[in-house]
Amino acid sequence: GEEFFNTAWLENFFSIFKEYFSEFESEGAISILMFVLSMVVSVIGNFCTIFLAVTLGAIISKKHKVLVAIAAYYAINTVVSIITGVVNVLLTAVGVTVYSEEVTSAISVFGSTMSVNVVVSLCISAICFFLCSHLMKNKLNLP
Repeated sequence: GEEFFNTAWLENFFSIFKEYFSEFESEGAISILMFVLSMVVSVIGNFCTIFLAVTLGAIISKKHKVLVAIAAYYAINTVVSIITGVVNVLLTAVGVTVYSEEVTSAISVFGSTMSVNVVVSLCISAICFFLCSHLMKNKLNLP
């Protein structure tokens, strides 16, 4: 019988993936590790951002707390996106200049970008966490 789901494209994808990263074993593995770490840190950062936005909504508004929290979330994410974008552009410009002669430049720049994204996300998460904690203790009288 005919297969319900054709897996040939998936096998082809993984063979291309293995072939591509076999040339860059150590840098490729580090890049993948940094990508996964960046994803985990970004999720934590989003939770911290949500908590900060809800806290700001509770402090700023008396009637429309949810609406203000949503607006605060978008405002915080806009600022974070601008900061992350500027850092990535600067890092990419430096990375392309430094690695322009090497074959591994794309992997190296990707790994460096992921490393910086992890650091920026950790910093933003820490700022959101401590600001939220401070606001809850001092403005909302929560422990």
